[in-house]
Amino acid sequence: MPPRSAQETARRIFNAIPTEPQARGQPLYYIDLNSISPASATKREHLFTSNPNIILIDGGIIGGVPYDKGCSEGKPNWHCPSLIVSGPKRLPDLELSKVLNIHHLDKPIGIATGLKMCYGVTTKGLYSLAIESFATAHELGVLPELRSYLERYSPSILKLAENGLVTMPPKAYRWVHEMLEIADTMAESGGFDRTL
Repeated sequence: MPPRSAQETARRIFNAIPTEPQARGQPLYYIDLNSISPASATKREHLFTSNPNIILIDGGIIGGVPYDKGCSEGKPNWHCPSLIVSGPKRLPDLELSKVLNIHHLDKPIGIATGLKMCYGVTTKGLYSLAIESFATAHELGVLPELRSYLERYSPSILKLAENGLVTMPPKAYRWVHEMLEIADTMAESGGFDRTL
């Protein structure tokens, strides 16, 4: 779901699950992988704390969407992103955790989302700067020269920037709220001025 819908969805799940102890037999494991700030993750934690039938696992997705990389030795080979999670509880199914490529940080709820925000500000920030840089270079008539110098001195940056420029537009609607959450994270946890 888009990150802007995360709190509303958490509230809907909370309202749908009975609060009486052991009303479900087994608790519902709610893994929140939205791109949200640590403060937003803590709000989810406070919401679910009053319901013993919901166990919150805080997290984020790093590494893009899964995709088929072809076969290797007759077996499918997939690119699989990492699901970074934190909090006192773990998913009880170890095989499922392995399949989902879960990396559990033994840290409080909010830390995994903080790591996701730091990763996101690096990649999405670079894409944003690349858009401005390439558009300005185009207006100045020096886009080929900019690409040439990046190819010569920073080829990995050029590759990352060009990939971001091509893949970003269909996902941009999701990034609006994520960038606001990133700004909150940088201000609350990093001490940076949110207005800059």
